[in-house]
Amino acid sequence: MQKELQIPRVDYYGRSTLTLTNLPLAFFLLAVSASYFYTLLNAFGIFGRSLSSFTEYVIFASGPLFSFCSLFFGLLGGKFNKLRPFYRNWFLLNILFACFLFLNGLAHSNAIRYIGYDVCVLFILFSGLLIGSDSKNWQSLDKFLAAQFAASTVLCIITWLNLGPLCDQFNLRSNLTSIEPTCYIIWGTLYAWPYFLATMNQGSRKRRYIAHTGVLVFFILAILFQKRTPFVFLCSFIVLYIFSSRKRKRKRLTRKRVKMLLVQGITLLVISSCLILVVRKDNYLEKSIMLLSDRFVKEGNLKETILKNDRLTYEPVVVYEDASPFNVVFGKGLGGTIRLLPKDYTKTQMPTTHSGVAFGQLKGGIVWALILFPGLIKLIVDFCKVKDKHLFKLYVPIIIPILFLWFGNILSVGIGLGIYMLFAGACMSRERPVIAGIVNEDESFCIRSNIRKMRL
Repeated sequence: MQKELQIPRVDYYGRSTLTLTNLPLAFFLLAVSASYFYTLLNAFGIFGRSLSSFTEYVIFASGPLFSFCSLFFGLLGGKFNKLRPFYRNWFLLNILFACFLFLNGLAHSNAIRYIGYDVCVLFILFSGLLIGSDSKNWQSLDKFLAAQFAASTVLCIITWLNLGPLCDQFNLRSNLTSIEPTCYIIWGTLYAWPYFLATMNQGSRKRRYIAHTGVLVFFILAILFQKRTPFVFLCSFIVLYIFSSRKRKRKRLTRKRVKMLLVQGITLLVISSCLILVVRKDNYLEKSIMLLSDRFVKEGNLKETILKNDRLTYEPVVVYEDASPFNVVFGKGLGGTIRLLPKDYTKTQMPTTHSGVAFGQLKGGIVWALILFPGLIKLIVDFCKVKDKHLFKLYVPIIIPILFLWFGNILSVGIGLGIYMLFAGACMSRERPVIAGIVNEDESFCIRSNIRKMRL
């Protein structure tokens, strides 16, 4: 008798896959929750008023500590075998080189607190890759990301409505990012917006409401803060989506698809109408749109920032100028710092950079670049080859930051790095994760077969 095909890795009947025996996932969710809690306390100015510096340190350190536990139990359970062979070797090689970076940092007598900061970054990075590579985790991860995205959206709306007199001031951008940064800091926790933008029409009705509302609030506040980067990322998202669509087979225009397109069109029309009403009601939001457009086209625009402004080249140049021949090759190790201009920054030495390329050169030199970047380039190559439209939803949240790694640095302690690494791990995995109610064809066949058997 032929053995019945079983796929035990996903519970399709709504039961959570998070159990006490799944320690790596449990610890990782605790790590992200702790980092998120720390960000919220920092946003509302709790530190320094109600909590002591020691309590602040304990809350900050709990996230990386849980990440270490997740990484430890993940390695102990052989979770790295979920990665494809190239990425598995790349992952283990980076862990080995991280040990060298730690010793190199001690040899350079770097500050212990800075070494600890970089160690925390690596714990979050490696644990996120392991957790994301396990397809069993993605039902729980999707629910967790949706809950976090919903919480950040609600808090953004509340803090936005409570801005008060600042909304009447013309120089709102500087006021919101420095004088009253609560809404700005919470807005920065909506890291997963590309994922929810790509999956906003999938999953339960509640999840769709969360995705639509969260993405809309994210871009309204991006206008309010006059930030160009989110819209550059949005254009990149559209370009990647068009590129991905060209490789797919065109669908027939069925009655069901026509209804879906009509619903999407009506939804877009309603959202646009609501946005226009909000803009007309909020006088400063209308001014923010004009000021934001000026940042793209007038003096100090995006083109001048890239071609003429030294803010994008300053850090890599300083890292190279301050490096000895040994540091050029191997870096300053964990805890290495960069010299900054006192007139532009409150500190003259910083353990991190705005540029991801400069960060890698500072810590690990040319050798780390030769180890780290092949894996990132391989991700981009894999994305160019993938034909599964559903995998686009996992690739795009990590491909966009990689493409702009020179302009931004995702390697920092916090919720953002953990979320980014989840998507990277899913793309590097040998398994195809199940997200937002999407399943494989073979798994769908098994589900339908089991349902037929139950009916009989």
